[in-house]
Amino acid sequence: MLEKENEQKKDWVAGFFDAEGVIHVHIRHGKKYTNNHYFNLVLNMGQFTSNFVSGLFDGDGEIALVVNESERMDIGYRLKARNRIGLTGHGSLDCMILLKDFCEEIDVKANIREKKATKDNWADGYSLSISEFKSVKKFINTIKEDLVIKQKQADIMANQIIPMMEKGMHLDKRGVLEIMAWVDVLNEMKGGNRGRYNLEYFENEWDIKLPEEKKPEVKNSEISVYKEEDMGSIFDY
Repeated sequence: MLEKENEQKKDWVAGFFDAEGVIHVHIRHGKKYTNNHYFNLVLNMGQFTSNFVSGLFDGDGEIALVVNESERMDIGYRLKARNRIGLTGHGSLDCMILLKDFCEEIDVKANIREKKATKDNWADGYSLSISEFKSVKKFINTIKEDLVIKQKQADIMANQIIPMMEKGMHLDKRGVLEIMAWVDVLNEMKGGNRGRYNLEYFENEWDIKLPEEKKPEVKNSEISVYKEEDMGSIFDY
């Protein structure tokens, strides 16, 4: 049992390192480093485990509710839940293909997109997006127990936002207000407001106030806020 848990932890670390890790060599000249040479880690696997995907998603994943103006919708806006993972550099496309295979095995619809680099010293990137809310919920429920960094975000999306969308509340103005109240909590966990659309925007747009009893009850201790101090970067070796 312990051996199995250790293997699962190794898979998570491998996924997180593939997302955020860097292998580099420092070259010293006197007291200062003059060059950094970076080498991408490519983890060759025939199949991804859910633990590996959790680590990868903790590192470079996104849980979001995307809002777009739409004349086709009665309320003038379309709301879409989304999971997305973006990677750049050597091995990124291979990783995305294996990740898409993982999604297909759990019956989750996913799409891969290529993003060309805009600067000469940048690498092309790839992203895998899941935007059908049923697939978003299934993907989250598959990996959320092994998430570390984004577990609370996953809980809010899977247990609060998506159930309201399953009831069709994203098609009604008052329902949208309730959803956006939870989106504000989700964004706070990611560091603050993302974009122009939040509860306040729609309250002003439609001149409707969300009753206090409809707002999420979240303890302050559940949202950690980082206060920046000018102490230099931890990556300044």
